[in-house]
Amino acid sequence: MVAEERDAVRVLPLNVAHKMFEQIVEQVERGETVLITRGGRVIAGFSPPSEEQCALIEGTEEAQRFLEEIAALREGRPTGVTREEILAWRHEGHRR
Repeated sequence: MVAEERDAVRVLPLNVAHKMFEQIVEQVERGETVLITRGGRVIAGFSPPSEEQCALIEGTEEAQRFLEEIAALREGRPTGVTREEILAWRHEGHRR
């Protein structure tokens, strides 16, 4: 079986798909869905991530950066915040 198209879904047998992984990723990046078959049975599928999946990854990356910054502060490494800024923030919001 060679690659075929079914309802805007590309179907590839495993013996073909493993040789063209990079092209499959490019197709998925363009919004296509690719199904992989073995012996005529679908065994895997690739599709673009949902908005929720993207948000989860972005939130995870943001949290990781935050944790790394905290670790840097604890180790005394520079974090992009100056001592003067921290001292200025110390009384921010206090009544004058």
